[in-house]
Amino acid sequence: MKVIFFSLFIFSTSFFCDCKTIGYINESSREDLLLQDEFKTSEIIFFGKYLGDKNFEIIELHRGEKLKNSHLISEKEQITTCDFFFEKNKKYIIFGLLDEQQKLVTSVCNANREI
Repeated sequence: MKVIFFSLFIFSTSFFCDCKTIGYINESSREDLLLQDEFKTSEIIFFGKYLGDKNFEIIELHRGEKLKNSHLISEKEQITTCDFFFEKNKKYIIFGLLDEQQKLVTSVCNANREI
Protein backbone atom coordinates (compact mmCIF):
# COMPACT_ATOMS: atom_id res chain seq x y z
CA MET A 1 0.00 0.00 0.00
CA LYS A 2 2.80 2.41 0.86
CA VAL A 3 4.46 1.70 -2.49
CA ILE A 4 1.28 2.58 -4.40
CA PHE A 5 0.80 5.83 -2.46
CA PHE A 6 4.46 6.83 -2.93
CA SER A 7 4.28 6.03 -6.67
CA LEU A 8 1.12 8.11 -7.07
CA PHE A 9 2.75 11.00 -5.21
CA ILE A 10 5.87 10.93 -7.40
CA PHE A 11 3.89 10.69 -10.65
CA SER A 12 1.31 13.32 -9.69
CA THR A 13 3.94 15.93 -8.88
CA SER A 14 5.60 15.41 -12.25
CA PHE A 15 2.36 15.63 -14.27
CA PHE A 16 0.74 18.74 -12.80
CA CYS A 17 1.64 22.35 -13.41
CA ASP A 18 2.02 24.90 -10.66
CA CYS A 19 -0.43 27.48 -12.01
CA LYS A 20 -1.71 30.48 -10.09
CA THR A 21 -5.12 29.81 -8.56
CA ILE A 22 -7.81 32.26 -9.59
CA GLY A 23 -11.22 32.09 -7.93
CA TYR A 24 -14.55 33.61 -8.77
CA ILE A 25 -15.55 37.17 -7.88
CA ASN A 26 -19.21 38.11 -8.24
CA GLU A 27 -20.28 37.35 -11.81
CA SER A 28 -16.77 37.29 -13.28
CA SER A 29 -15.74 33.97 -14.71
CA ARG A 30 -12.36 32.37 -14.12
CA GLU A 31 -11.53 33.06 -17.79
CA ASP A 32 -12.25 36.79 -17.41
CA LEU A 33 -10.19 37.00 -14.23
CA LEU A 34 -7.30 35.09 -15.81
CA LEU A 35 -7.29 37.49 -18.79
CA GLN A 36 -7.35 40.51 -16.47
CA ASP A 37 -4.42 39.09 -14.51
CA GLU A 38 -2.46 38.31 -17.70
CA PHE A 39 -2.92 41.86 -18.99
CA LYS A 40 -1.46 43.13 -15.69
CA THR A 41 1.46 40.71 -15.34
CA SER A 42 2.60 39.68 -18.84
CA GLU A 43 5.79 41.24 -20.10
CA ILE A 44 4.83 40.58 -23.72
CA ILE A 45 1.40 40.27 -25.32
CA PHE A 46 0.91 39.80 -29.04
CA PHE A 47 -1.37 38.40 -31.70
CA GLY A 48 0.47 36.21 -34.15
CA LYS A 49 0.57 33.24 -36.48
CA TYR A 50 2.64 30.22 -35.47
CA LEU A 51 4.98 29.36 -38.35
CA GLY A 52 6.38 26.21 -36.76
CA ASP A 53 9.93 25.49 -35.58
CA LYS A 54 9.40 27.80 -32.55
CA ASN A 55 8.73 30.88 -34.69
CA PHE A 56 5.83 33.33 -34.84
CA GLU A 57 4.87 35.98 -37.33
CA ILE A 58 3.83 38.83 -35.05
CA ILE A 59 0.71 40.42 -36.54
CA GLU A 60 0.02 42.91 -33.76
CA LEU A 61 2.17 43.67 -30.73
CA HIS A 62 0.12 44.80 -27.70
CA ARG A 63 2.87 44.96 -25.07
CA GLY A 64 6.61 44.64 -25.07
CA GLU A 65 9.32 45.30 -27.58
CA LYS A 66 9.73 43.59 -30.92
CA LEU A 67 11.54 40.35 -30.32
CA LYS A 68 15.03 40.30 -31.74
CA ASN A 69 15.56 36.56 -32.18
CA SER A 70 14.48 34.48 -35.13
CA HIS A 71 13.62 31.61 -32.79
CA LEU A 72 10.97 33.26 -30.68
CA ILE A 73 10.09 30.53 -28.18
CA SER A 74 12.57 29.74 -25.44
CA GLU A 75 14.06 26.29 -25.91
CA LYS A 76 14.11 23.97 -22.93
CA GLU A 77 16.04 20.78 -22.43
CA GLN A 78 12.93 18.83 -21.48
CA ILE A 79 9.32 19.10 -22.67
CA THR A 80 6.70 18.97 -19.90
CA THR A 81 2.91 18.81 -19.67
CA CYS A 82 3.02 22.50 -18.68
CA ASP A 83 4.29 23.53 -22.13
CA PHE A 84 1.78 25.21 -24.43
CA PHE A 85 1.80 23.43 -27.78
CA PHE A 86 1.10 25.63 -30.78
CA GLU A 87 -0.25 24.29 -34.08
CA LYS A 88 1.45 25.40 -37.28
CA ASN A 89 -0.35 28.07 -39.35
CA LYS A 90 -2.86 28.88 -36.59
CA LYS A 91 -3.25 32.32 -35.02
CA TYR A 92 -3.01 32.96 -31.28
CA ILE A 93 -3.11 35.69 -28.69
CA ILE A 94 0.03 35.08 -26.64
CA PHE A 95 0.87 36.15 -23.07
CA GLY A 96 4.30 35.60 -21.59
CA LEU A 97 7.62 36.72 -20.24
CA LEU A 98 11.03 37.08 -21.87
CA ASP A 99 14.05 35.05 -20.81
CA GLU A 100 17.67 36.28 -20.72
CA GLN A 101 18.00 35.80 -24.50
CA GLN A 102 14.79 37.80 -25.10
CA LYS A 103 12.85 34.68 -26.09
CA LEU A 104 9.25 33.96 -25.16
CA VAL A 105 8.49 31.89 -22.06
CA THR A 106 4.84 30.79 -21.81
CA SER A 107 2.90 27.78 -20.59
CA VAL A 108 -0.55 26.28 -20.17
CA CYS A 109 -0.87 28.46 -17.07
CA ASN A 110 -0.99 31.58 -19.27
CA ALA A 111 -4.17 32.76 -21.01
CA ASN A 112 -2.90 31.92 -24.53
CA ARG A 113 -5.79 31.31 -26.93
CA GLU A 114 -6.21 30.29 -30.53
CA ILE A 115 -8.07 33.03 -32.43
